[in-house]
Amino acid sequence: MERDWAAEVRSWKVAEVGTTFRLGDGLQTLTDASARLTLDDGSQLSLDAATMVRFSDAPPEQHGVGFDVETGAASLHAAAEPLSIRTRVGLARIEPGATVVFSHSSDGLRIVVEVGRAVFGSSEPLAAGAGVQVQPDGSLAALPSRSAAATEVAALALPLPPRQPTPPEAVETAADVTARVSGRGATVRTERGWSPLAEGAARLTPGTELKLSRKTSVELERGQEHARLSQNGVYVVAPRAGVLVAATRGSLSAGSSVEVRIAVPGGVIVVAPTGVVNVTLDGGATALAVQSREAVIEAAGEPQKIRAGQRATLAADGQLSIQGRGLEHADVEILAGESVVIHDPAPPTAVRFRFPDVCPDVGVLQLLRAGKAGQFAVGEGAVSLAVSRGAQRYELRCGSERSPVVKQGKLNVLSDDGTRRVAARAPVTTLVADGHRYTVLYQNRLPALTLTWPDAPTAPELRLTHEFAGEKTELTLTQPRHTFESGSVREGRHDFYFTGGGKVSRHTRVDIQFDNAAPTATLDPSGVRDPKPGDALTISGIALPGWKVQVAEQHAVQDAQGRFSLPATWPSDTRSLAVRLSHPERGTQVYVRRSKSP
Repeated sequence: MERDWAAEVRSWKVAEVGTTFRLGDGLQTLTDASARLTLDDGSQLSLDAATMVRFSDAPPEQHGVGFDVETGAASLHAAAEPLSIRTRVGLARIEPGATVVFSHSSDGLRIVVEVGRAVFGSSEPLAAGAGVQVQPDGSLAALPSRSAAATEVAALALPLPPRQPTPPEAVETAADVTARVSGRGATVRTERGWSPLAEGAARLTPGTELKLSRKTSVELERGQEHARLSQNGVYVVAPRAGVLVAATRGSLSAGSSVEVRIAVPGGVIVVAPTGVVNVTLDGGATALAVQSREAVIEAAGEPQKIRAGQRATLAADGQLSIQGRGLEHADVEILAGESVVIHDPAPPTAVRFRFPDVCPDVGVLQLLRAGKAGQFAVGEGAVSLAVSRGAQRYELRCGSERSPVVKQGKLNVLSDDGTRRVAARAPVTTLVADGHRYTVLYQNRLPALTLTWPDAPTAPELRLTHEFAGEKTELTLTQPRHTFESGSVREGRHDFYFTGGGKVSRHTRVDIQFDNAAPTATLDPSGVRDPKPGDALTISGIALPGWKVQVAEQHAVQDAQGRFSLPATWPSDTRSLAVRLSHPERGTQVYVRRSKSP
């Protein structure tokens, strides 16, 4: 792709992606290239191979553009506003969402409306399939219309002969499209205006504009290509070679044993053989959901592949957003079904969820926070997602998001650099027998727990009743206070109350729980400064008793104090190093070590 400047016409230079063109500039594509330009109002100008276009040196009006196609062919797609075009035949106006093709032949410049309507010079309004040719003297001559004439509409209601299979190689040359109409709200545009299309089977010629109202749908077939057009839509049948249907409003589904191409504002959707897609056009954007196999969206930039389970939104200016596409990298890898606490100095953490041999085709992994669905990703055998700080769940389904859950787990991402010291002493907690419910967390050692009864009566003897796991014990006291030393009260739910002097304290419940968000290890920060891929380093620190330390495939040996030191190599294919700690009862915690370099 090359460009020149108004001040240096025909002085061609390579045009990079993102190049800006001004008045009088030119652009040409080579024999094996094409180009797509986005205009100021969001409209798009697409150049075929071996095409040269020059922009007018006169400023256009608002929502307008001036250019001339000097060689080859180019198509202009209007965005959400009517577009004015200043051409060699004067001022032209095209409707929002319309597409017009300019092409050079031995007979001169041909201008054909492929989608929507347009007016060129002093010609009558042209519908889809109609066009004009610029004569040597600058006058316009009408081209044979590809619209369905009124006489054709009458023939549409005639019964069709039995359908014969069309070989794949014949699809491109099939002139007509078979339409099977359900409902009474189908109309086609003819030279006399909109005419009803009766229920049943009919043949539609390429370029036929079709409008469907409520409770009406149409099945389109061309050879082995298939699409189902839904109610409240506006469509053009076979607007150009290779495209089965173009849609500017409404919804449709498409898919067949062969490739099917669907034109929408901003680009073209190419459905892979045996693939199925659902398409909805609303508010100037096109929403695409791939139900099986895959589809490719040809829009601004490189073509983008959308896999089964993924969704995409295509704007009229060709901008594309894709939902369900995972990350290419990972900081941490886990097996789907694991529940993990992640200590990361700089969340979000890129987590790769591996599920080999779980799903025969693709898996759909969904994050959920507070019961609400968040981001998701679709992939074969594994997907990666950026997991933000906090607690959340995840669910894995095979095939689609509507399938049953096959694996699930919990994640808790903490903003932690791993240098906090682990607890060396048991926590000490004092509670009042006031009828409230308390939760006491511990890390390494079970807590020491003191119970008091501030408004106890004066009595020579008091009793403290302790209920745990279906067993009841009583302690005789001389004062309204008792301390359970560390280890004497186990993890779980406990109920306490005092009695004495004819009175009973309020029953108080205490839940003693392991704090799985607390550090299980302290890592030495000196081992990781600013490593580069392939650098040798040492991972060292102190882990709590019972926790096993692993880096990649290596397991650390710990001394009596829990200290460990493990040689490692900074990975070449990830941005970080993961130190995994596992406990047979407490689960898994992962410490992320990051390089300071980007």
